[in-house]
Amino acid sequence: MYKYFSSIILIILFSCSHNNPNSYFQFDEIVYYRLDENFVDFNESAKEINTLDTTNIEVYQYNVINSSMSLDLKNNLLENNLKEVGYSKTEILEKYYKDIDEIFSYKEYKNAFNVGCFPWYRDILIFKKENEIIGIAKICFQCGQHAISGAIGDTEWFGNDGDYEKLEKILYQQ
Repeated sequence: MYKYFSSIILIILFSCSHNNPNSYFQFDEIVYYRLDENFVDFNESAKEINTLDTTNIEVYQYNVINSSMSLDLKNNLLENNLKEVGYSKTEILEKYYKDIDEIFSYKEYKNAFNVGCFPWYRDILIFKKENEIIGIAKICFQCGQHAISGAIGDTEWFGNDGDYEKLEKILYQQ
């Protein structure tokens, strides 16, 4: 009986080999969306944007790209909407999952850094488990800012210890 129980525990541990106990997300797939270089800003001529008008595509684009507002994990049209406002989809190769999992893990640091620019979230990672969205990370590499939703635990310290640089290297080398 002990051997049977031990075998089951080992199988469970090895089947989740890229996830660690401090992970923000227990995922089995990552989808990467990058803002197209030839992106057209719908808001360029807008004088004022009512960020609560969620039916307006210009408002949606503003909320995704410029706002730290979290994206809705339950939105079945999320990926289509991202394409509509100027993002392109790229699959993340599974060989990078472990490195990305380490980056998106709880770490505590004594020294935090402050940012001082208006973010443009050009990079969005969608974390999935069994084809269902469980987490979203909007990243602005230029400002060193993020908006993470669906995370298990505190994401306050994300970005310290070179997290942005490590993630940017992975995403841009594909």
